[in-house]
Amino acid sequence: MLVIGAAAAVGSVAGAAAGAAFASTQYEKVISKLEEQNKNMSENCDKQVEATKKENKKLTEKLADLTTEVSQAKEEAKKKHQELISKMEQERKEMQAKMDRDAKATQAKIDMLLSFLNIHPALQPASPSHSGAQTVTEGLSGATGTQSLHGANDHMSTSQFSIVADFSDDDIEVMPDQQAPSSYVDQLKEQKKGDLTVIDSMTLENTLKLLELKSLLSDLDDNLRDVKKGKKSIEDHRKYFKTEVDNKLKNLSLIYHPDSVQRAAFDR
Repeated sequence: MLVIGAAAAVGSVAGAAAGAAFASTQYEKVISKLEEQNKNMSENCDKQVEATKKENKKLTEKLADLTTEVSQAKEEAKKKHQELISKMEQERKEMQAKMDRDAKATQAKIDMLLSFLNIHPALQPASPSHSGAQTVTEGLSGATGTQSLHGANDHMSTSQFSIVADFSDDDIEVMPDQQAPSSYVDQLKEQKKGDLTVIDSMTLENTLKLLELKSLLSDLDDNLRDVKKGKKSIEDHRKYFKTEVDNKLKNLSLIYHPDSVQRAAFDR
């Protein structure tokens, strides 16, 4: 019995030892497997970290490039904006200068016209030193019927005619007297005191200004009003003065030219 018991005990010890050895082997396998997994995970993590670092570096570089591009775009936009402002300012100055030139040209033409009316011999008052006395009746503005001009020589000077109105036949006549025009007018006035009303040269000047400048100034006002409303451009404004105003001034020059006075005076 003792022998059997001892054998059983030995068997139990051997079994326990074998079990312990197996457990140890399994444990080592598990540890090795875990270590391998841990190593792999660590390597994977390192790779991911490295990839993340590279991606972060790329993103950082891209951000830097974008920042540079944005900065350059801002500078370019600022430059273009400044250029546009400068260009607009230059155009504004040029337009203002052109408008000033047009205004000066207009004023110069008006001044020239007024000066022409003021200094023309036909508008000067009769005096001993001025041999061309001119008399104009109220028939200038009030007479009706056919108006005719007779007897004037195309080559006579403006100072050698007189304009009279005879209410008996509603004619306006140019009666030259190359030798003594003043005495001729005095004689005519003496003969027709009851029918002749004399208007001095200042009244004649004002009448001519009203007749000739009224239309011109009205057109100027309309044209400038259209420019202010944007209906006409500055270029149209300039063309207007180059054509319409010049033509009207030429017409005025024709009307008051000494060689043309008998043909065109009071034609309108």
